[in-house]
Amino acid sequence: KALPAVLSSMDGARSEAKAAIVTNLRLDADRYTLPDALGDIRHLEDQAHLDGALQKLNATASADAATQKKTLEIAYNAPLLAQELDDRIEAWMDDIERLSEQDFAKALGLLGIPVAATTGESTESFRLWVDQQIVPKGATAFDDAVTKTKSLTGKDKY
Repeated sequence: KALPAVLSSMDGARSEAKAAIVTNLRLDADRYTLPDALGDIRHLEDQAHLDGALQKLNATASADAATQKKTLEIAYNAPLLAQELDDRIEAWMDDIERLSEQDFAKALGLLGIPVAATTGESTESFRLWVDQQIVPKGATAFDDAVTKTKSLTGKDKY
């Protein structure tokens, strides 16, 4: 089953070597000398060896395996990163909700959230805004909101 892949690798390498020869044949004899041409022919012949094709396939497979390993590491770490961000958001929300009524209204204004008639309604609007504007957009949106409210919370990081 691996033979077609090896043969394709060899064909691709030979095509690449032939393309170099064809390109160089358009040059003047002064610029594309006989030793240069013979070197290109040797390179073309080298591309017909099984050893080179296997090395190229091995390098490609190794690179693919490394990429997949990184993808797996990201998948393992993603829940941890998401939980860490959730914890940071919750701490920030607690600080905002503990502000005085006047500062809480200022915070809502800084974030572009309309202030409701009651503090309870404003708190509900704030939490809904976080669920719609911060949680789906992630850390960048959260960091922007923290920066906007820094003057009220006294914190620039969570």
